[in-house]
Amino acid sequence: MRLFLRWIPAIICMAIIFYASSQTHSQQDITPAISAIIPNSIASNNLSEINFIYGEATINISTMGVAGLIEFFIRKIAHFTIYAMLGFSVSFALRSKTLFNRLTVTVFLCVIYAASDEFHQRLTGGRTALFSDVIIDTIGSFFGATILIFIKLFKNRYKRNS
Repeated sequence: MRLFLRWIPAIICMAIIFYASSQTHSQQDITPAISAIIPNSIASNNLSEINFIYGEATINISTMGVAGLIEFFIRKIAHFTIYAMLGFSVSFALRSKTLFNRLTVTVFLCVIYAASDEFHQRLTGGRTALFSDVIIDTIGSFFGATILIFIKLFKNRYKRNS
Protein backbone atom coordinates (compact mmCIF):
# COMPACT_ATOMS: atom_id res chain seq x y z
CA MET A 1 0.00 0.00 0.00
CA ARG A 2 2.84 2.40 0.82
CA LEU A 3 4.23 1.98 -2.72
CA PHE A 4 0.88 3.10 -4.15
CA LEU A 5 0.94 6.22 -1.97
CA ARG A 6 4.28 7.21 -3.50
CA TRP A 7 2.57 7.31 -6.93
CA ILE A 8 -0.21 9.72 -5.88
CA PRO A 9 1.74 12.91 -6.77
CA ALA A 10 2.57 11.50 -10.22
CA ILE A 11 -1.05 10.49 -10.78
CA ILE A 12 -2.18 14.00 -9.80
CA CYS A 13 0.29 15.53 -12.29
CA MET A 14 -0.94 13.20 -15.03
CA ALA A 15 -4.56 14.09 -14.24
CA ILE A 16 -3.76 17.81 -14.47
CA ILE A 17 -2.02 17.27 -17.81
CA PHE A 18 -4.91 15.18 -19.13
CA TYR A 19 -7.45 17.79 -18.03
CA ALA A 20 -5.49 20.62 -19.66
CA SER A 21 -5.18 18.62 -22.88
CA SER A 22 -8.94 18.08 -22.88
CA GLN A 23 -9.62 21.80 -23.12
CA THR A 24 -9.85 23.55 -26.46
CA HIS A 25 -7.49 26.38 -27.27
CA SER A 26 -10.28 28.93 -26.79
CA GLN A 27 -11.03 27.53 -23.31
CA GLN A 28 -7.41 28.14 -22.32
CA ASP A 29 -7.00 31.48 -24.11
CA ILE A 30 -5.43 34.02 -21.77
CA THR A 31 -4.61 36.65 -24.38
CA PRO A 32 -7.47 38.99 -23.25
CA ALA A 33 -6.09 38.98 -19.70
CA ILE A 34 -2.55 39.56 -20.95
CA SER A 35 -3.75 42.44 -23.14
CA ALA A 36 -5.46 44.01 -20.13
CA ILE A 37 -2.36 43.72 -17.92
CA ILE A 38 0.54 44.49 -20.27
CA PRO A 39 0.48 47.58 -22.49
CA ASN A 40 1.29 46.78 -26.14
CA SER A 41 3.76 49.65 -26.45
CA ILE A 42 6.00 48.47 -23.61
CA ALA A 43 5.87 44.82 -24.58
CA SER A 44 6.34 45.35 -28.31
CA ASN A 45 9.50 47.40 -27.69
CA ASN A 46 10.97 44.58 -25.61
CA LEU A 47 9.73 41.65 -27.70
CA SER A 48 10.07 42.98 -31.24
CA GLU A 49 13.34 41.13 -31.92
CA ILE A 50 11.84 37.69 -31.21
CA ASN A 51 11.35 35.76 -34.42
CA PHE A 52 11.67 31.99 -34.88
CA ILE A 53 9.89 28.91 -36.21
CA TYR A 54 8.21 26.53 -33.75
CA GLY A 55 6.64 23.48 -35.31
CA GLU A 56 5.37 24.98 -38.53
CA ALA A 57 4.41 28.38 -37.11
CA THR A 58 6.37 31.61 -37.21
CA ILE A 59 6.63 33.00 -33.70
CA ASN A 60 6.85 36.79 -33.57
CA ILE A 61 4.76 39.86 -32.75
CA SER A 62 3.52 40.42 -36.29
CA THR A 63 2.05 36.91 -36.59
CA MET A 64 0.80 36.49 -33.03
CA GLY A 65 0.43 39.94 -31.53
CA VAL A 66 1.99 40.91 -28.22
CA ALA A 67 -0.49 39.00 -26.07
CA GLY A 68 -0.25 35.93 -28.31
CA LEU A 69 3.54 35.92 -28.11
CA ILE A 70 3.49 36.22 -24.32
CA GLU A 71 0.85 33.49 -24.11
CA PHE A 72 3.05 31.25 -26.29
CA PHE A 73 5.91 31.54 -23.80
CA ILE A 74 3.58 31.02 -20.83
CA ARG A 75 2.28 27.82 -22.45
CA LYS A 76 5.80 26.50 -23.08
CA ILE A 77 6.87 27.34 -19.52
CA ALA A 78 3.75 25.51 -18.30
CA HIS A 79 4.73 22.45 -20.39
CA PHE A 80 8.22 22.47 -18.90
CA THR A 81 7.01 23.05 -15.34
CA ILE A 82 4.26 20.42 -15.17
CA TYR A 83 6.56 17.83 -16.72
CA ALA A 84 9.34 18.79 -14.28
CA MET A 85 6.82 18.12 -11.52
CA LEU A 86 5.87 14.83 -13.19
CA GLY A 87 9.52 13.82 -13.56
CA PHE A 88 10.16 14.67 -9.92
CA SER A 89 7.12 12.73 -8.71
CA VAL A 90 7.70 9.68 -10.94
CA SER A 91 11.32 9.56 -9.81
CA PHE A 92 10.10 9.79 -6.21
CA ALA A 93 7.69 6.89 -6.79
CA LEU A 94 10.24 4.56 -8.36
CA ARG A 95 12.30 2.22 -6.27
CA SER A 96 15.61 1.61 -7.97
CA LYS A 97 19.00 0.60 -6.67
CA THR A 98 20.85 3.00 -8.93
CA LEU A 99 20.08 6.63 -9.56
CA PHE A 100 20.92 6.23 -13.27
CA ASN A 101 18.24 3.54 -13.64
CA ARG A 102 15.74 5.72 -11.80
CA LEU A 103 16.52 8.66 -14.10
CA THR A 104 16.33 6.52 -17.24
CA VAL A 105 13.01 4.89 -16.33
CA THR A 106 11.55 8.21 -15.20
CA VAL A 107 12.40 10.01 -18.43
CA PHE A 108 11.22 7.05 -20.52
CA LEU A 109 7.83 6.97 -18.75
CA CYS A 110 7.46 10.75 -19.04
CA VAL A 111 8.31 10.70 -22.77
CA ILE A 112 5.68 8.02 -23.35
CA TYR A 113 3.14 10.09 -21.41
CA ALA A 114 4.12 13.29 -23.26
CA ALA A 115 3.68 11.57 -26.64
CA SER A 116 0.30 10.19 -25.61
CA ASP A 117 -0.66 13.65 -24.33
CA GLU A 118 0.18 15.22 -27.69
CA PHE A 119 -1.93 12.56 -29.41
CA HIS A 120 -4.76 13.38 -27.00
CA GLN A 121 -4.42 17.08 -27.85
CA ARG A 122 -4.72 16.21 -31.52
CA LEU A 123 -8.18 14.80 -30.79
CA THR A 124 -9.23 17.99 -28.98
CA GLY A 125 -10.80 20.82 -30.97
CA GLY A 126 -8.51 23.66 -31.94
CA ARG A 127 -5.39 21.94 -30.60
CA THR A 128 -2.39 20.52 -32.39
CA ALA A 129 0.10 17.82 -31.60
CA LEU A 130 3.70 19.01 -31.79
CA PHE A 131 6.87 16.97 -31.49
CA SER A 132 8.53 20.16 -30.21
CA ASP A 133 6.24 20.06 -27.17
CA VAL A 134 7.32 16.48 -26.46
CA ILE A 135 10.93 17.72 -26.48
CA ILE A 136 10.07 20.49 -23.97
CA ASP A 137 8.20 17.93 -21.84
CA THR A 138 11.17 15.55 -21.95
CA ILE A 139 13.61 18.26 -20.88
CA GLY A 140 11.22 19.24 -18.08
CA SER A 141 10.89 15.66 -16.83
CA PHE A 142 14.68 15.19 -16.96
CA PHE A 143 15.10 18.41 -14.98
CA GLY A 144 12.54 17.36 -12.34
CA ALA A 145 14.02 13.88 -11.93
CA THR A 146 17.53 15.33 -11.73
CA ILE A 147 16.44 17.74 -8.98
CA LEU A 148 15.15 14.81 -6.91
CA ILE A 149 18.37 12.87 -7.50
CA PHE A 150 20.46 15.84 -6.33
CA ILE A 151 18.27 16.14 -3.25
CA LYS A 152 18.78 12.44 -2.49
CA LEU A 153 22.55 12.70 -3.04
CA PHE A 154 22.76 15.76 -0.80
CA LYS A 155 20.63 14.06 1.84
CA ASN A 156 22.78 10.89 1.77
CA ARG A 157 26.00 12.92 1.97
CA TYR A 158 24.60 14.95 4.86
CA LYS A 159 23.61 11.71 6.71
CA ARG A 160 27.14 10.28 6.31
CA ASN A 161 28.79 13.45 7.59
CA SER A 162 26.53 13.71 10.64
